[in-house]
Amino acid sequence: MKYIIPLLLAVFTLTACESDSNQIEDQNHQTEVTTSFFEINWILIELNGEPVPETETVESIPTIQFDESENRLYGRGGCNQYNGGFEYDSETGEVEFTQIAATKMACPDMKIENLYFEMLGDVNRMEQSSQLLNFFNDSGETIALFEVMEN
Repeated sequence: MKYIIPLLLAVFTLTACESDSNQIEDQNHQTEVTTSFFEINWILIELNGEPVPETETVESIPTIQFDESENRLYGRGGCNQYNGGFEYDSETGEVEFTQIAATKMACPDMKIENLYFEMLGDVNRMEQSSQLLNFFNDSGETIALFEVMEN
């Protein structure tokens, strides 16, 4: 009988600790989900080491968005809409964009868009830090920098 009370106390303590541990794991999982780059509309702020020039309308600045469930990407090149596929390794950050297709509207200045589409073919890895998304080439150089686009 004298061992029952300490045994019960030990069981209750372990149960309480396990419950707290599960809550912490759940909170960490929620943080990971909300900080994922998927389902966020990203707007380009730097391309090949140069800031993207300010324009009269936000529609003329390239954007990108990733759909994790279908491994698809969508966005604007600055003039034309585009979409394609992607393969992403969350452990290494390695990414490959595939089958990029775009509309073919003619716009007065296609320089940024042409550079942007060329850059998409050079991306080897991407990394998110807070509100920024970095694209890197094979040499590890940042070739594009995006920020979360405000609605």
